[in-house]
Amino acid sequence: MYIKIFRSATKKYKRAEEYLKYLNDFIHYKKLDEEYRYFREQAHEDESSELPFPYLTL
Repeated sequence: MYIKIFRSATKKYKRAEEYLKYLNDFIHYKKLDEEYRYFREQAHEDESSELPFPYLTL
């Protein structure tokens, strides 16, 4: 049972790692590195949104 859980978590981790690689490469390809850095440093969660969950905004 624990082996199944471990394998599932490993697959999810690998998918997330691959997703981040594509996202990082896309940001670089579109020459958005500076905009991304600025957003990452300045963004905060907007909890006053009408959405049922907070999201990052400037």
